[in-house]
Amino acid sequence: MSLEDLLPAEVRRRGDDYVARKTVRLVRAEAGSVTAEVRGTFPYTVELRQRQGRAYYSCSCPYFDREVEACKHVWAVVATVASRLGLEGWPARSEDWYASLELAARDFESQDPGATALPAH
Repeated sequence: MSLEDLLPAEVRRRGDDYVARKTVRLVRAEAGSVTAEVRGTFPYTVELRQRQGRAYYSCSCPYFDREVEACKHVWAVVATVASRLGLEGWPARSEDWYASLELAARDFESQDPGATALPAH
């Protein structure tokens, strides 16, 4: 399964709209770690991290908080990183990407994310 399988087509389209409107700002982008802000109804923070061949993501939007799965903001950041920096080194399969409540709570480094992360749908 490809990375596009992380989200339904309609959600990807909405994320692509954020990219087209240039509402994604990469705050920090390092090897294996991205922090970005997406300006939607409110500014939302998206975090992407890699560890041991897996990618973990979080968003500060209410949808992610409620559903604990990828949202249009996460897709907008993934698409922005792909176009600006490339995704080499990041997992290419959707089943290697996980929603992380620890990452959302900024407690990612002190926890084992694989122990409690929920797979993306």
